[in-house]
Amino acid sequence: MKENEHYRQVRRAAIAILNYLRDHATAKDTVSGIAKFWVVENEEIVAEALTLLMKEGVIEKIGKIFQLAPSRTELDNSDLFEKILKNLN
Repeated sequence: MKENEHYRQVRRAAIAILNYLRDHATAKDTVSGIAKFWVVENEEIVAEALTLLMKEGVIEKIGKIFQLAPSRTELDNSDLFEKILKNLN
């Protein structure tokens, strides 16, 4: 797989995670659970997407569980959502 296609998959997974969390702000799960139930993507791609979102301060990891960072409960704010998406480029 080409690097650009790989990154597009990671970005799509990150967007899917953001969309899921916008609708389910209190959701928490492991990489495996997020891959299987939230975004239907392989775990490697999801792990990379979660890493990107942690760098953006959107996701936090507690043990093996990932969740929306407490400071990001306003994901329904479209300006914030668009800013995060732009930073994923």
